[in-house]
Amino acid sequence: MATASCLFFAFTILVFESPFPAAVFFFGIAALVVLCSRPKRLLMALIVYSIIVKFLINDLGFPSMANYVCDALLLLTIFFALRNHRDGYAPHGGFRLLGLFVAAFWLVATISAVLNAVSLVLYIWAIRNTFRIFGTMYCCVRLMDKRDVYRLLRLFVAIFWINLVVCSYQYFVLGTDMDHTNGLFGTGAGANAMSIVMLFFISGLFLFGYSSRKVKFSQLLLTLGACCYVAAIAELKVYFVLLLLLVGLNIFLNKPTLRTVIVLAIAVVALFVGIRLLESYNPEFAGFFTLEEMVKSNSEGGYGSNDGLNRLSAVRTLDDMFMGSAQEKMLGSGFGSGQYTQFFESDLYATWGETLHWSWFTDAAIFLETGYLGLALYCLQFVVIAFSFLRVPSFCLEDTWLLRTCASVAILCVILIVYNCSLTVDPTCYFIGVLLSFYYVLTAKDTGNVSQA
Repeated sequence: MATASCLFFAFTILVFESPFPAAVFFFGIAALVVLCSRPKRLLMALIVYSIIVKFLINDLGFPSMANYVCDALLLLTIFFALRNHRDGYAPHGGFRLLGLFVAAFWLVATISAVLNAVSLVLYIWAIRNTFRIFGTMYCCVRLMDKRDVYRLLRLFVAIFWINLVVCSYQYFVLGTDMDHTNGLFGTGAGANAMSIVMLFFISGLFLFGYSSRKVKFSQLLLTLGACCYVAAIAELKVYFVLLLLLVGLNIFLNKPTLRTVIVLAIAVVALFVGIRLLESYNPEFAGFFTLEEMVKSNSEGGYGSNDGLNRLSAVRTLDDMFMGSAQEKMLGSGFGSGQYTQFFESDLYATWGETLHWSWFTDAAIFLETGYLGLALYCLQFVVIAFSFLRVPSFCLEDTWLLRTCASVAILCVILIVYNCSLTVDPTCYFIGVLLSFYYVLTAKDTGNVSQA
């Protein structure tokens, strides 16, 4: 065995012509063999790797091909999850209902691709981008139990604090600014999408945790302060709007108590201080937080350029430009027709993609390829999740605070469909998939959860 390993390592050096990438490849293969022996470890490796992969590429110089390791890990995890599941697993009725909506969207998308003669390669790439979030959810539901959920919570909290330190180093030492101060999520454009979701989740976790007496007042105060600080230096304006949403959901979903009043008071203070901090680091955004200004900036003109789409007007603009017939309005230009990669791109993207940037907004990309019917079904998937999450089974009452946090994330997903492309790009698609799976894992009526409840 040792001889074979040495020969294989020597062979990889010859192939890569350098010992460092050869060593990475060699030990990566070895690690993969070990992970595949236990599918749950493979899933955990996917979760951790997907969170830091952009940092590896943007900051540590790994090749862009490192992105596709996530795809390989997800496919392997799905394969093992189909063959095996955790002890005590029982099918979840709510997850089956979600599966029906996912299947309905897939059917409409496929019909759209067939009617518009979209190439198989583009269709497969669209499947990859659009359904990774549900593939991740499936693996988590099949393989994780309650203990895994709480282990991941501790891991995510630890990542948040580590990320705060890395963000501070990037901003004050390296001189990064705005979209490029995202810590472990990378300094490349678009990495702030993961920062927004992480800040939202951590804030929700501690707000609902405090309301349910799971979190101390000092922990809530420190965490919200840290979130506002990261949002300020990373220029994440939307976080302060989402914080208002979280407070509203906290008040709506919990019985009125002294703690909900305290939550409201703390949030108001955090908003005031956080916005002032944001304006001090980014003076150009003074006066931005008015309803008129926010609607104007997200609807008039283009986002990033005068010719591009904007959030609140993207679907209407695409409808006017490309959807002439009733079939095009209903089913779009074909699932996959607006796709691109570093290796290939569709004809439509080659002509208009770099001008309109529909890939920046999920609703725009889904509408372009699947029309109003596809977009409606896509949105309904997350609406179904959000409404399902509001029900807390009697045996899960001690987990109510976490289930409410998951419900908030599901509602956030509906907003993100319009706001950006978080649901279809990594690492956020994997991270959100994990967070949405928590509800189905915790509310599953099986021995793995009920015995611990």
